Amino acid sequence: MKTFVLCSILLAACTTPALAQAETACEMAAFVANTDSGVRIRAEADLKAPIVGRLPANAGGTLVFIQGARNGWLKVTSAIDASKTRVFTGTGWIHAPLLAVRTFSRDDSLVDYHASPDRQSDALGSLRAELDVNLLGCSGDWVKVAVPMRGGADTEGWLPYGAWCGSPWEDCM
Repeated sequence: MKTFVLCSILLAACTTPALAQAETACEMAAFVANTDSGVRIRAEADLKAPIVGRLPANAGGTLVFIQGARNGWLKVTSAIDASKTRVFTGTGWIHAPLLAVRTFSRDDSLVDYHASPDRQSDALGSLRAELDVNLLGCSGDWVKVAVPMRGGADTEGWLPYGAWCGSPWEDCM
């Protein structure tokens, strides 16, 4: 009987993807990375989840407000376009790499990216200011980004608050 119960528990843990990663809280803004195509907003952090909204393609950019992350997805609460018209209200999930932030430095110096969302973590390298980078997640006031590498695959890194700007229209001074 003990073996059956243990096997049942292990099977449930291995087949329940929702338990794999909890949602992390953050409060930030980002913009749609590709202004030439629209973005689907899903009910859950899953490509198979129902679509609850769409952000239209907008050459002027779309600003998205985010309040959490889970497993490569960002939880959004609203979005506005370049004319400041609200194009989404509610709660839904967008696949993180469809959104971006711009690296930022007050003096146009290089911006360090880190191994984890902690200023004491190792700085893995530096990026130039004013570079658009796709999102991978967020935690607190840190953003996880895809760091473009010359001649190779992107790597990952974390940018602290103050080293990124979520607006497609303004400098975040």
